[in-house]
Amino acid sequence: MKYSSEDFVNLDEVHALADVLTPIGPALYTVLAEARSDLETRYPDDLFWPHQNRQNLSRLVNQRTARIWEQYGSDDWTLFDRSGFLHLRENETGVKLILRKVDPLTHGVPKSNATRASRAYFSQSQCIPKGQLQAVDPGLFDEGKLIPDLHDIGLVCTWDEMTDGGVSIVVYKTEGPGRYGEKNHYLFKFPLFDSVRGDEQYEFIPLQEDQENLLPNLLADQTDVEDVDNADSSSSEKNENEDAGMNSDNKGNEAN
Repeated sequence: MKYSSEDFVNLDEVHALADVLTPIGPALYTVLAEARSDLETRYPDDLFWPHQNRQNLSRLVNQRTARIWEQYGSDDWTLFDRSGFLHLRENETGVKLILRKVDPLTHGVPKSNATRASRAYFSQSQCIPKGQLQAVDPGLFDEGKLIPDLHDIGLVCTWDEMTDGGVSIVVYKTEGPGRYGEKNHYLFKFPLFDSVRGDEQYEFIPLQEDQENLLPNLLADQTDVEDVDNADSSSSEKNENEDAGMNSDNKGNEAN
């Protein structure tokens, strides 16, 4: 996405990532649906034990999405290596995105692979605040618009199977390699959807100092989110107790 110089000054990494990720949602849902359909049709269920089949299918879905990305995917995102898995790079900003299945126990952020490269990819730095993003060099095609330089950022695109047979997709900026079966922390979280209105115009609206953040919990650690939830529940319980006390007093007054 391109921004005017005035908007770019007020742009932070969270909003820049949200803008660049929103349009890819439908393409990811389509390619995942096609890959899963292909494997369910062709993959023999009696080839291995059931738990082995589940493990194999997660890996094969990833490989199949990479194989058919050029057919069903987005022209704005291209494969950036020959790993055979869905490893994408956005053409303008340079941000990277790899596809992974959610952790099977937590249904959240998965751990990295055991390789040094994978552990380094999952160890991302804090999101860049407003006014500190660098712009991509426009070269000969300077249109007076600025594109944020996000080439150092690597995101993890997770998918999970739903009870109705569909999938859900959430993108994370991970904080570290993580551990299997644990609630691994993240620096950024952004859910993707399978449709975007065709007439929708993407326009960056800078966040003013006195405005509420329109992208809640995107720049937050999971622990912080849980603390907020606990605080909300405690406040709700307190309000319910106060209401109960008031009702009790009112009944006493009516009896008198």
